[in-house]
Amino acid sequence: MSTEDTTCTGTDVNLPGQPRLREVATQVAYQAAKQARDDGLTEQKPGDAKIEKLIAAKIWQPVYQDLRSASNVDGNVGSPDTQS
Repeated sequence: MSTEDTTCTGTDVNLPGQPRLREVATQVAYQAAKQARDDGLTEQKPGDAKIEKLIAAKIWQPVYQDLRSASNVDGNVGSPDTQS
């Protein structure tokens, strides 16, 4: 992981910049899962690649709806019932 990006700093925190939050959170989850496995805290013993796949499957992926207004036939924006 590179440390060349902008970081948010405070008196007690040093966090990655917003563009890298997902990458850093994924890496933290990966390292924590590997350590738990290596310490014998898991029932299953997945390999590193399997851990990566499991984490990738659980990470929330944002899906945004298109909120642009639709135009009606005569080019006016908005729903037909709100136009006079």
